[in-house]
Amino acid sequence: MFLFLLLAVSCRAKEPALAEGPTAEELELQRKETERLAKEHALSVYLDSLSEAERMGLLFLVSIEGDKKYTALEKYEDTDLVPGGCLLFSFNIADSDEGFISYIDSIYEYCALHNIQSYPYVALDQEGGYVNRLRSLTSTLPSAKRVSENTNEQEAFYLYDSQAKQLRLLGITMNLAPVAEVETEDNAQFLDTRSYGSLEKVIECARSCIKAYEQNGVLSVLKHFPGNTNIDPHSGLPEIFVTSEEEIQRLIQSFEVLIKTTPVSAVLMSHARVSLPDAKTPACLSDYWVQTKLREELGFNGLVLSDDIFMAALKKNGYAPLDAAEKALLSGVDVIMLSEKRFASVAKELSLRAQQNPLLKIRI
Repeated sequence: MFLFLLLAVSCRAKEPALAEGPTAEELELQRKETERLAKEHALSVYLDSLSEAERMGLLFLVSIEGDKKYTALEKYEDTDLVPGGCLLFSFNIADSDEGFISYIDSIYEYCALHNIQSYPYVALDQEGGYVNRLRSLTSTLPSAKRVSENTNEQEAFYLYDSQAKQLRLLGITMNLAPVAEVETEDNAQFLDTRSYGSLEKVIECARSCIKAYEQNGVLSVLKHFPGNTNIDPHSGLPEIFVTSEEEIQRLIQSFEVLIKTTPVSAVLMSHARVSLPDAKTPACLSDYWVQTKLREELGFNGLVLSDDIFMAALKKNGYAPLDAAEKALLSGVDVIMLSEKRFASVAKELSLRAQQNPLLKIRI
């Protein structure tokens, strides 16, 4: 009997321990990875279904003609060329809500009529204050500076929530706001009332702005990463001087906090050059600023937009629009912004260059 018990205990001791199941954290990571792979597959299937003209169009956010009825201005080969995003300016804004909504509807009607599957998003700059494209159609939206000085975080949310609801009803699906740059002596003249001011106020107010727009179905866009100076990029090239990694981290701290704590859809790159570590390249064309800093270190996985590649900051400093578009895509930018209304020549040339450049082909 004793020997039997001894053998039983011995055999039991040799039985392998039952493996522990995955933790709740591991299950959540698995769920997110499965969801990510499913989205990637769905996106791949969707992109494969598009014509080359539609795929090339997705690369661009472009100014469009008129305020009454949309029509594509150019063709890509034999197909009407429609951009991935339609960028509206004051001249696109009709005199009434009904007129404006009719104009936006005409974009989608045009796509349906011409069998274009990739309906564009509709974007504008509605920061508030003097950067207000819809001043005649929506309620008054104060500048970032006034919001910062006169509201707390919850009050700022209510203000932006009201504006977001109006934008969505009008058919706007992307707002190129908020400005996430902290005000300093080096940028105050250029930013003027467009900055919320201190680091604390930028984080507080920009967070309210982002949440309000995103919750109402309007994509928000943090700008201008990593920053600007008092040189207006419409007329010259901003140069940001830093001497250490610590100064770089201070420069982008507001962006880092907002990206890591708030569900923002997109980031718009600035044209500024930063003295370290890539002193020769504007941020929107820099692999360091787009990939190393924004994507890898800050963990941003949304859309990355260039600023307008026709701005003097690039054109006057050796970057022709086509070259700037190519370099931006290679750096990791997803969407090229053009204030010009015609972009077929840029799209066609990028496609040709991609045949000789495997990396550019992958990016496209």
